[in-house]
Amino acid sequence: QDTKLDRTVALKFLPKHLLRDEEAKTRFVHEAKAASALNHTNITTIYEIDEVEDQCFISMEYIDGKSLKELLKEKTLSLKEILDIAIQIGEGLNTAHKKDITHRDIKSDNIMLTDEGVVKIMDFGLAKLKGVTKLTKTGATLGTIQYMSPEQAQGMEVDQRSDIFSFGVVLYEMTTGQLPFKGEHEAAIIYAIVNETPEPLARYKAKVPEGLQRILDKALEKDRETRYQTSDDMAADLKRLKRMTEKGVPLQESRVLMPEPGKRSIAVMYFEDFTGDEDIKWLSRGLPHMLITDLEQSKFIEVVGYQRLFDILKLLGKEDVERISASTATQVAKRAGVTTMLLGSIFKSGNRIRIDYEVQDVNYGKLIYADKVMGEEPLALADELGNQIRLRLDIDPDRDPSKRVADVTTHSPEAYRYYLEGVDNYYKYYFTEAEKSFKKALEFDSTFAMAYFWLALFKGGSEHSKLIAKAVEYSDKVSQKEKHYIKALEAGISGNYAQAIKELKKIVERYPEEKEAFYWIGVTYYKLGQFEEAVRHFNKAIEIDPLYKLAYNDLAYAYDQIGDFEKSIWAINKYISLAPDEANPYDSRGELYAWNGKIDKAIESFKKALEIKSDFYISLFKLGHMYLFKREYAKAESCYQKLCSSSEKDTRSEGRTYLAYIPLYQGKLDRALEVLDDGIAADRMEQAEGEQNAWKHVLKATIYEEKKNLNLALKEAEIGREIHEKAYPENPVNLRDSYVYLLAESGKIAEAEEVAKALKKDIEEKNPALMYSYWLALGIIEQAKGNIKTAVTYKEKADKEVPSPLFQVRFSLAKAYLKSARLGEAVAEFEKVLSRYDESRAFSALRAVKAYYLLGLAYEESGWNKKAIEKYEEFLEFWKNADPGIPEVEDARQRLEKLRVES
Repeated sequence: QDTKLDRTVALKFLPKHLLRDEEAKTRFVHEAKAASALNHTNITTIYEIDEVEDQCFISMEYIDGKSLKELLKEKTLSLKEILDIAIQIGEGLNTAHKKDITHRDIKSDNIMLTDEGVVKIMDFGLAKLKGVTKLTKTGATLGTIQYMSPEQAQGMEVDQRSDIFSFGVVLYEMTTGQLPFKGEHEAAIIYAIVNETPEPLARYKAKVPEGLQRILDKALEKDRETRYQTSDDMAADLKRLKRMTEKGVPLQESRVLMPEPGKRSIAVMYFEDFTGDEDIKWLSRGLPHMLITDLEQSKFIEVVGYQRLFDILKLLGKEDVERISASTATQVAKRAGVTTMLLGSIFKSGNRIRIDYEVQDVNYGKLIYADKVMGEEPLALADELGNQIRLRLDIDPDRDPSKRVADVTTHSPEAYRYYLEGVDNYYKYYFTEAEKSFKKALEFDSTFAMAYFWLALFKGGSEHSKLIAKAVEYSDKVSQKEKHYIKALEAGISGNYAQAIKELKKIVERYPEEKEAFYWIGVTYYKLGQFEEAVRHFNKAIEIDPLYKLAYNDLAYAYDQIGDFEKSIWAINKYISLAPDEANPYDSRGELYAWNGKIDKAIESFKKALEIKSDFYISLFKLGHMYLFKREYAKAESCYQKLCSSSEKDTRSEGRTYLAYIPLYQGKLDRALEVLDDGIAADRMEQAEGEQNAWKHVLKATIYEEKKNLNLALKEAEIGREIHEKAYPENPVNLRDSYVYLLAESGKIAEAEEVAKALKKDIEEKNPALMYSYWLALGIIEQAKGNIKTAVTYKEKADKEVPSPLFQVRFSLAKAYLKSARLGEAVAEFEKVLSRYDESRAFSALRAVKAYYLLGLAYEESGWNKKAIEKYEEFLEFWKNADPGIPEVEDARQRLEKLRVES
């Protein structure tokens, strides 16, 4: 009770926990003052702001009535009531917006109605204080989220157009009694707000004028630039519609339109299996895949891909449900934006399979038709089912010819079964299992193009080119979409990334919801070193599917490349939350920690991956490298020996290469040569003379170089180069940058220049993204010639153009800085080299240890003696039991002794 003016008022207090926050308190006062300047019939009046006994409060007009939310629970509003209330809301908003005040929390709870029907908008200018501009568990309720604009839901800055979107949500709620954007959890609601179109008003309310639907559609535009720009414009349209209804002007009713002739949309759900037969259980998902492949060929049918439907099921938390209920199917189909959906059930009698299916109208929830197909052969059943659906949708087969499913996939159901199994394993990064599945598919059908395609995605070496060549050879047996994927991969393998992107963009033009295409565009930009573009496309894939595991994985790496480690870890932890029982997300997190110098956290993550899958060899060798860097050699050897006992010969060869790292890191060169010779002999015996065999010869070359036997070094480097070229014929570098280094060190400058010239030509023709190798080679040659300034320029160019930090490039640049007395830059570059733990550092064992010694020199010459002492000590700890005669060891000992005396 206001005792001075004798009136009833409402008091609103600032929460006590915010009284200690001066910034919040100041903002509370500022917002209240701004709102108190509003004087309009449809806005609750603020009288004053005051503070008594440390309690800050505002005094405002008391409304004797009920909230719009309460009213909607009590009754269904007539069109006249809807328009009366909406116009008043619009007028109130317009007054505030003209004074640059944005509400930020328009919802039916914040709109009061007096007993006389006067609208009063509550809490103007106060919503920001409540914390609802950011989407947090503590700062927002589900009710508030459901009224948010797309920009607000994504944490962007908002303006008055955000209020207009929220006003549209309230208008939809008044008309239908429903909220337009729904979901079982926050992520699902946000996804709906950002991506989905609400069901038409006529779905819930009869005789809705089309004008109201148009007003609503414009208010709920996702892009704020195409939304109503002012609430005045929206109120004007509402008034115009009200006048027309009052004058009795005939209004066209809004209606749910069935698909126009020539434009059908359908979602194919996976089928229920009632056979109990384990041998055909896979058909519950396999047959929908086949049917989608059949229908996607049509010019007149828009088919929502199986993967898209599965993504929506994941959003609903129902991806593991064996049987989808009709209501869930309808939910999924609506989210997919289709007008019809197909459900099926599988039965078996003897050798014959029967598919009972029904097509339902999504908007009305009514059965359109039901039928069945029978046969013994699944691929033929899919064809028959596709033909029946075309006929039911009044599509003339003569105008819409399509190939049989077998003609665009495989003639073998068994091959198709193993193919789907392989795809599932691929998405878990279980490449060993995926390879077995795809190869099994090819045993049943050696012309299965997409099985070759998927194998080519993750197989390396000469197999890479052979596999994609096979996919191209049989690409007349794939869909048009898959043709583009095959052409994109073929272009990518050859280094023509621009063409790869062009092919992938053709896919998204035809299939704008094809998340895989956006993902692979991102991957291609990543390979080009265009990390900002990679981030954009990975995020686009995630917009389509907020639960897209692979996109979060690659997004994490892309964020790391642009220097945003915080976002990188956020993305990878999101991946872990989506796949806590898979090994790869922990492996990726371990690698990201390692790249950023957090070696103990990296070890923890790699071990977690191996707990989940003990033969996840990617994590096993990385874990071994981490122990190597920490000088825990017994643990490193244990990891490498496990690789040597793998059932895969290439993995065994890899393990034998890594075993040589251990003596190399200890400076035991003769022992390392023995290990490498044993490994080469074992490779020869097992016929594993591919990439890892090449690396063994390269490591031998580095040892002979250290021993000053340059002739033997060149011989081993040449052998390694020849083996690598045979394994990777499409690779234009094939270790020639290392070969140039040894030629230059041997004084064979002219020969080195000839090799570099040929290297440049091959890179330009095959893969321009590898041009950094040529610049590095030029830098090495110029340094050998004594042109250190020019050498630095070329090496800086190599470091700038290398797509991802590479030890060999950074180390070479750091040495050049040191040689040219650019000490500050030398220190910085060596520190970078030693703060990143990755595979390229593990391989460059001798240089990786020498980096401590060289950094010590850089610190000493800079006068930072304490730092120099630390690095010399670290260097000597690595090589405390090194072979005698290594000059850096003796030099470091003398320098360390001198510095200790001086200090």
